[in-house]
Amino acid sequence: RSVCYSPSGEHLAVGTRDGALHVLRCKDMQTISHHQLSDYFGSLLSSSSVMGNDRNTKDIISGGGGGGGLDDAGQDDYFHHSSSNSSSSSSTNSCAFEVFAVRYSPSNSLLAVCIAKHIILCSPAEDYAPKAAVATGLQCDIEGGLDWSADGNYIQFVDSSEMIHFFAIDQARPALSRKVEEIATMKNISW
Repeated sequence: RSVCYSPSGEHLAVGTRDGALHVLRCKDMQTISHHQLSDYFGSLLSSSSVMGNDRNTKDIISGGGGGGGLDDAGQDDYFHHSSSNSSSSSSTNSCAFEVFAVRYSPSNSLLAVCIAKHIILCSPAEDYAPKAAVATGLQCDIEGGLDWSADGNYIQFVDSSEMIHFFAIDQARPALSRKVEEIATMKNISW
């Protein structure tokens, strides 16, 4: 559904319709990392009230780094997540947890993934482990609807109604990232 090269050109991040993130090594197209992101925060999302309320879009669902539904199985079979026996499960995941955009930060320290009204921040240095999920409250379903600032401190996010939203990203501590409420402060940011 969505692809993005790392700044060095060594890795290719691929987000799929069923909520998976695959990272391939470009020189031989071998899978080096695989995470089922829908598993990572699906249970948190269903029990949380962060969507659709502007006051709550500042809330962060912290990933904590390890475990959290990460799936390392099936790396050699990375584009075959559904079969005729699991088509109903696959169509549910594809609708609710489709990855709409993936983008590396300019420094390659984080990979932002838009999925189910959240931006998940993954760490390339830690096998692309999800570190935090920033609640947007809005769906990013526009191609190119996610971008990093040149300094890697902000993300701009375009929702399905083509409104732009900004998020301050703490590269060292992704769980402290937050929505920028004062849009005027974004005027001089380079993208």
